[in-house]
Amino acid sequence: MTGLRLLLVSHEFPPLAGGGAGAAANLARELAALGHEVTVLTSALAGQPARQETDGALVLRVPAARRRADRGGLGHFAAFALGAGLRGPALARARGAQAVLAFFGLPGGAVALRLRRRCGLPYVLALRGGDVPGQQPGELALWHRLAAPALRAVWRAADAVTANGPGLVARARAFEPGLAVELVPNGVDLERFSPGPAPGPGEVPEEGPGPLRLLLCGRLAEGKGLETLVPALAALAAGPAPGWTLTVAGDGPRMGWLRAALEAAGLAERTRFLGFVPREAMPGVYRRADVLVHPSHFEGQSNTVLEAMASGLAVVASDIPGCAELVRPGESGALVPPGDAGALAGALGALLARPGQAAAMGRRGRELAEAHGSWARTARRYATLLASASGR
Repeated sequence: MTGLRLLLVSHEFPPLAGGGAGAAANLARELAALGHEVTVLTSALAGQPARQETDGALVLRVPAARRRADRGGLGHFAAFALGAGLRGPALARARGAQAVLAFFGLPGGAVALRLRRRCGLPYVLALRGGDVPGQQPGELALWHRLAAPALRAVWRAADAVTANGPGLVARARAFEPGLAVELVPNGVDLERFSPGPAPGPGEVPEEGPGPLRLLLCGRLAEGKGLETLVPALAALAAGPAPGWTLTVAGDGPRMGWLRAALEAAGLAERTRFLGFVPREAMPGVYRRADVLVHPSHFEGQSNTVLEAMASGLAVVASDIPGCAELVRPGESGALVPPGDAGALAGALGALLARPGQAAAMGRRGRELAEAHGSWARTARRYATLLASASGR
């Protein structure tokens, strides 16, 4: 395939947090490795250069009212759409762009639609989860109702629309019946995320039996199952099962609530909060855990679950699209009904009661992650879609 000049539009890109940020970085790297010229248009963040070469791609950042790496919001979406929409056409012409890969229906899709109208550029739209109506409750649900006409315009104008999980494909097709939505799963970086100890400077790797090390990863926000996790852990602590500890890697609007709830349940001494963890430090966080606890209520396709599996962790997750196609119950972990604290406690208690089972499940999870495929595979699929769009 002849190399293309591509513009990747995503309001999230490292060091900004989010599943979309990691996916955008991985795809930019792999598309560049395939011989394509990749320019990334993303949000500015204090302390980050406006122009930067990274992993073979040129990253350009536009002001977007983003002050923290781990937190954004609707204001940030709007600011990015405005800033990128104004700069995009001139940038596309200067770079000789032939096609656009836009992350999220809004705001990235809105920028891509403007580029089509101003420059005639074709675009492929990558739906990621929270940008699909019906996927998430709360503030986003109201915003989706208000933005529905704009979303439909963006989706209909795209040369191809993709989603990263089968559940998200179905939800997207329900929102816009008759629209062709292709499944293009997330990949996983099997080299960065791998089993094994990762001692820091001066540290001695842990040896021998000890408490089962549970890990909660991601943005601490509504819909992530925190209200289910706390009573489940309280039930574990009250039972006869051996010891366990919990590490929380992430930040978000529900951080204060989670701290207070764990303290009220008498679990503060078992819990360590790392706060926001930069992307480059996450492999070491996974390697210092035994079990990923992922009680989320919705996912597109969970990067966190894939990375944990690649790192050799057993996974106890909600039985929802985005997780259910990744975790094999009884082999690599367990799936429990979302919102069911008793079932979550039971699944974790079963691992606590059988020393060595978590490690065996982690080994199987690594095998499944290897079979799932790399970001290079995902990039090849997007390259084919972009080449087809460019040809048209």
